[in-house]
Amino acid sequence: MLFRFLARQWIHATASKVVKRAVHQARAPSEQEDEPRQEQLPAELPRCDVAVICADPTESMGLRGLLEEVLTTRCASLLEHAGQLAGRRVVIAEGGSGSEQAITATEDIIQMHQPRWVIAAGFATALSAAFEHEHLLMADPVMDQAGNRLELGTRWDEVAIEREQELHLGSLLSLEQVVHTPRERRHLAREHGALALDIESIGVARACRDQQVPCMVVRVITETLEEELPAEVTTLIQQHTTAGKLGAFTGAMFRRFSSVKDIWQLKDRAYRASDRLGRYLASVIRQLPVGND
Repeated sequence: MLFRFLARQWIHATASKVVKRAVHQARAPSEQEDEPRQEQLPAELPRCDVAVICADPTESMGLRGLLEEVLTTRCASLLEHAGQLAGRRVVIAEGGSGSEQAITATEDIIQMHQPRWVIAAGFATALSAAFEHEHLLMADPVMDQAGNRLELGTRWDEVAIEREQELHLGSLLSLEQVVHTPRERRHLAREHGALALDIESIGVARACRDQQVPCMVVRVITETLEEELPAEVTTLIQQHTTAGKLGAFTGAMFRRFSSVKDIWQLKDRAYRASDRLGRYLASVIRQLPVGND
């Protein structure tokens, strides 16, 4: 979750013009796109086979790069990318951070596209020592901080999954706040028994339950259980205003110039995680049963 924050909130919202130019030059090729076309959706849309709900472009870009015939449209509650993958119509929605935003984005996508499947996808923080960076979690059940659990009824080939050392099955905890320290993560693991932590999955799952649409949750790990972030990064994340974030970044450069390198490395790790997630989602989408109507 911190990686998503860095990639989106800091890079795109707080840097000075010089830093923005540097970021633009360093952006991954999949981000070098034209601005989304501001198009009105037609009155009737063809039904999609799979809708993938992400929070932002950093999480979705790995899968976006694998779609063909992509049409990007900005809607009231989200940015959507509709395209083809292995003969299936796929819609990716970027609905923003938070469970309420996830609920709204999911409800809107279901109303507009009537997907046969919905997948909540993105980054997660490990609450188990079994996870390393870029490991994947197929989550079921998902739960909130109050202990409310939502069973998705997902059926997996557990024998095949056991052969994949970087793929895990288990529960996922959704929280609204970012968790910074290993101590906090260990406490949440003991309290809830979850394998990983995210923000939006519970919102997507609840919207799908209410609309009676099959839902899956796939998350890629970007922060391990015992990972300690540099102090400058933590200070940056804790700022709530643009001025505060820019001041924290400037201060970090003066105190320890190598902290800029740390931040850039975290950003690059987020790109790699998104690519890993995108490749796995593509393999899942190819195997999902879909109808012909």
